[in-house]
Amino acid sequence: MFGVFTESFAAEETIRRHWSFLAPQAVPRPEVTDNAWPRNEVDHFILAHLEREGLAPSPEADRETLIRRLTLDLTGLPPTLEEVDAFLADKSPEAYEKVVDRLLASPRYGERMAVMWLDLARYGDTSVYHQDGAREMWAWRDGIIEAYNANKPFDRFSIDQLAGDLLPDATLAQRVASGFNRNNGTTDEGGLIEEEMRVEYAVDRVKTTATTWLGLTLECAQCHDHFYDPISQVDYYKFFAFFNVSGDKGKQTSARNAPPLIEIPDEENERKLPAVAAQRAENQARIDGYPDEIAPKLRGWVKELGARIADPKENFDPRDALLHLTLDEAEGEQVGDRAHGLPGPGLQRGRVVGTPRWAPGRTGGGFEFKEGEEAFLEVADAGDFERDQPFTLSLWLRPVKTGEGKDSQGSLLARLEEGESRRGFELYYETNQRLYMQLAHEAESSAIRIRSEREIRWNKWQHICVTYDGSSTAGGIRIFVDGV
Repeated sequence: MFGVFTESFAAEETIRRHWSFLAPQAVPRPEVTDNAWPRNEVDHFILAHLEREGLAPSPEADRETLIRRLTLDLTGLPPTLEEVDAFLADKSPEAYEKVVDRLLASPRYGERMAVMWLDLARYGDTSVYHQDGAREMWAWRDGIIEAYNANKPFDRFSIDQLAGDLLPDATLAQRVASGFNRNNGTTDEGGLIEEEMRVEYAVDRVKTTATTWLGLTLECAQCHDHFYDPISQVDYYKFFAFFNVSGDKGKQTSARNAPPLIEIPDEENERKLPAVAAQRAENQARIDGYPDEIAPKLRGWVKELGARIADPKENFDPRDALLHLTLDEAEGEQVGDRAHGLPGPGLQRGRVVGTPRWAPGRTGGGFEFKEGEEAFLEVADAGDFERDQPFTLSLWLRPVKTGEGKDSQGSLLARLEEGESRRGFELYYETNQRLYMQLAHEAESSAIRIRSEREIRWNKWQHICVTYDGSSTAGGIRIFVDGV
C-alpha cells in the first residue's frame, strides 16, 4: 500500500511540485462584488473567498475590542485603562496607526515576538537531560529581544544566529547571537557513551536549524531518502557535516554552562572597556621599555652581588621562603614552618589530615602516602597567589612502583577552591611517570597546563621544582626534576 501511495504521489505533477518549493508568482487581484469593503490588496483576496462561500465579512469590531486585540497581538499584554481611554478619545483618522506605532516602539514588542523564536530555538535555562541543571542563556535571549526591537534585517539576524562568532572582528553581540547553536540539551549522566551523545548534539542542531530556517523536518533522511520532501540521505549528512566538527564533549556538566564561554560585562562596564584598553596599552608600552632602562643598572648589581657571594647555591636561606616545611616532627598532627628564621620547632601552620604515616625523608623527615587513601598536609593560609604573581614550589619526592599492576599517582602540592571549577594551582603526577602543573580559573574552560619533559623515576628520591613567572601563559611555567 505504501509503495502504491508513493508511486501515485510522484506521478502527480501538481503534488510532486509542492507549492512550498515553488517561487512566489504575482497573481492578479480577484474581482469582488462589494468594492467598498476592501481597504488593501489582501482584503480583495479575503473577500473574494468569502463571496465564493456565500459568506459576508463580520462587522468591524468596536474600538475597545480593536485596541485590546492589537495590544495583545503586539505585546502579549492587555492595554491599560489609560491607553484604552486615550484611543477612544482620539478621533483623528490616524488613531489606529498611532497605536500601532506606539506598540511597535514598546520594549514589550520585542519580548512578545521573541517568544516564538525562543520556542523554535529550543531555548531554556536548564541542561534538559539527566539532572536538568541550571545554565545561563539569558544574554542570548535578551539579544533576540533587542533584535526585534531594533527591527534588525532578517538576513543579518540569520547570519549572526548561525555563525556570528565566525565573522571577521565579530562584536560581543554577534558572538552571543551564535548561542543559537548552544541551546541544545546536554547531559552529564554517568555511564553514557561520549561519542553517542556528541553525535546526538549535532543531530539536534541539524533538526533545529532545518526546522527554523528551511521549514522542513529532516529527521526521515537521517536513515533513508525522505519519502515526501526532496531531501536525500546524502543531503542530510552533507548538512550534518557542518555541525559534526564542533568541539563539544559528549559528557558535559549540569552545574553550569559548558565551555567555550565568554564574559559579558554590564552596560556600565562595557562603556569603560575602550578607556581601560587604551590605558592598558599605555602601561604595557611603559613596561616594555623598562628592560632597556634598567639593563645597565642590573648588570652592575649582578656584578656586585657576584663578588659578595662565592657560590649562590650554597647560600640559600629558608628565611627567604614564604613556607618551609622540613617535616622533622616525626609524630603528631602539627607541622612546623621553618621559614622566616624562627627558632625551635617553628610556627605551627600545618596540620595532618587523614592517615599519612611519618617516615624518613631525603633531607629530614617526611610522609608516606598510600594509593587510594584520603590523606594530606593542610596549610590553610599559604599559596594564595594571584595569576600575575610569580612563585616557586619545591619538594623531595620518592614515587613508588608497587609491582602489583598499579603504580602510585596523585596530587603533590595544590591550592584549589572547592567545587567543580578547581580554581587555583595543582602539581601532580600520573602513572605515565610525568609531572603536570595546572593553573586554572575554571579547569575545563580557562586553564593552562604543562607536562614535564623528563620522566620521574620510581623508587628513587628526586628533587622537584616548579617555577612560574606570572605571565598567565603556559610558557611561563617550568618543571625541573633534579635541576633538569
